[in-house]
Amino acid sequence: MVAKETVKDELVQLFLDKRALEHVKWEEHDETQKKKVVLSQMFLQEKYEDGHFVKMKARFVADSRMQDRNLYSDYSSPTAKTRSVMTCLKLAAVKNWELLKLDVGGAFLCAPINEEEEVFMVHDEAMSDMCVEYMPEFKDYVRGDGKLVVKVNKAMYRLIQLAKL
Repeated sequence: MVAKETVKDELVQLFLDKRALEHVKWEEHDETQKKKVVLSQMFLQEKYEDGHFVKMKARFVADSRMQDRNLYSDYSSPTAKTRSVMTCLKLAAVKNWELLKLDVGGAFLCAPINEEEEVFMVHDEAMSDMCVEYMPEFKDYVRGDGKLVVKVNKAMYRLIQLAKL
């Protein structure tokens, strides 16, 4: 039951809260767009503290192995240099600054994908059934083979362009 609720929360975040994914009528897309489809995967991870179950986390990801790496000339992540981070930490220690840490829920899902980098994702039958169960309006978008195809609007875990976005 916990796993099902966790998956529901992840799907609601992706489709409704962050609008990272949107259902599409697959038949209405051309062959160029149909070549930009990747598979999807759902991972569940249990979190424990002091040997006791705390919560379960669901992560819905794209399978980038199907993406054409030649389409992306630069997909490196702009990250802070270690020296800069250490300098800031030293300043904080010397000046006795208070530090805090925060987690932005679904942070990657805030970065939009450019229209030129259009990506579609296909859900297997089980995931499609869950989408329809939680969001009944998706029923009309499920293909005859029981799979749901969605357009990816925001950076998804494991897409080639994720780090750059």
